[in-house]
Amino acid sequence: MTRAASRVKIKLVPSLCALLTLVLSGAVALVGANPALADTTPTYNGTNWLYGDGVNVCGPSTDGTCGGQEHVGGVSSNWWQCVELPQRLYYDRGWYTANGGIFSGVSYAYQIWDDASSLGMTTKAQGSITSLAPGDMIVYYYSSSDPSGYGSSNSNNVGHVAVVNTINGSTVTAMEQNFNGGADEATYTWNGGSLARTAPDGGTVDNGDGYALPIKGIVHSPNDELGSGGTSPGVGFYSTYMGDQLDANQSLYGNQYIMSDDNRFLLILQDDGNVVLYGPGYTSLWSSATGGDGGTQLLMQSDGNLVLYGSHGAVWSSATSGTSANELLMQNDGNAVLYGSGYSHSISNTGGHSASPYSYAGSNQLTTNGYLSPNTYLRSGDHRYVFLFQSNGYVTLLGPAFVQMWQTNVDAPSGTTATEFILGNDGNLVAYDTPGGAYWSSATSGTDANQFLVQNDGNAVLYTSSGSVWSTGTAGQT
Repeated sequence: MTRAASRVKIKLVPSLCALLTLVLSGAVALVGANPALADTTPTYNGTNWLYGDGVNVCGPSTDGTCGGQEHVGGVSSNWWQCVELPQRLYYDRGWYTANGGIFSGVSYAYQIWDDASSLGMTTKAQGSITSLAPGDMIVYYYSSSDPSGYGSSNSNNVGHVAVVNTINGSTVTAMEQNFNGGADEATYTWNGGSLARTAPDGGTVDNGDGYALPIKGIVHSPNDELGSGGTSPGVGFYSTYMGDQLDANQSLYGNQYIMSDDNRFLLILQDDGNVVLYGPGYTSLWSSATGGDGGTQLLMQSDGNLVLYGSHGAVWSSATSGTSANELLMQNDGNAVLYGSGYSHSISNTGGHSASPYSYAGSNQLTTNGYLSPNTYLRSGDHRYVFLFQSNGYVTLLGPAFVQMWQTNVDAPSGTTATEFILGNDGNLVAYDTPGGAYWSSATSGTDANQFLVQNDGNAVLYTSSGSVWSTGTAGQT
């Protein structure tokens, strides 16, 4: 997983989620400086969320470490407050390192929203959430209906915060601490720019006085590399693949896209409101020219019209109302076409591209003695990533619209022909040519690696029974 340039140690410093800020005097202790701290068992290990690079998640406890990780904030009566989780995660990943990782000016969860700008972060309000990234904070506000007030006048009514883990179409999961006396992975539905909690506990977040807390919106750190697309160009890791077509009454929202079955072309509604069709290498081929016009929803209407809507109405349309069009298909020839009974209409006029010379090998992995022939590829289970063995000998990992993420630094030597890419029974990945023999390898001979997997996080990883021994190092890039 791509990291910030420098990784910092987690410090023991006080702050709160649901209570007033606690001020402690004396020295700040570094992780490992106090071996006497009691350790509580995580409800979720950090290796099991945020693509294996989260932090441990713990329920309420007075123990000072959570699976060996020292708290960043909290209070002695419960170190593992809701705000403590994003503070420890952001500090660990280098997304927020000021003030020892404590969010400056934040005594209560709802203040993360109020103080986001001063923390160097951005916000998207409920109803206008056009993009999400793993690591974003879902901030709940205090209840304005509670007659006891909020914050210093009512320490129950102080909001809540959860951290986005995964985004799969309209389904979002998020990790949280100190919710109803425990730690949870919550599930949300993301639709129309809004998040609606569906589980646990029926989707309601109660402030403890019987009043529901409203979702205020999401807060994003610009240092979160999972939301910037990492170092590669392309759709960005946080964007969402929605198949190869839109059917009647289906929509694309910000940074959602449809992609041709061969992975070479995609149509995306960008966060700036522009609908853009990209081809191989993430080359722009067509757009709706609506960047900055406020478009947030591209809807395939049942009346045959494809319409881009913003908060003030339609921004762009295909002008096909009254036709039988009931689907928008992103084709392998690069054309985005509306189809209906006896009807077709291209919205982009970008067809005519030659058929792909590459073939899908039918899997996302190689096991021992499994191989790729020239111009065949593995594809991740979520359809986004392609690991390609080319006839010229290059071995390449490609993201959506065939944007290059990784490539071997050698091709088959001149005068030879690439023949196969194989996971040998000695654990080595090897590219062969004829008549020359092996010309590239992962240098993992003798490791007994037995699985090479193209993962949904954009990484291609070689595994033994006890863990990984080699990878392309591209998790979270695009």
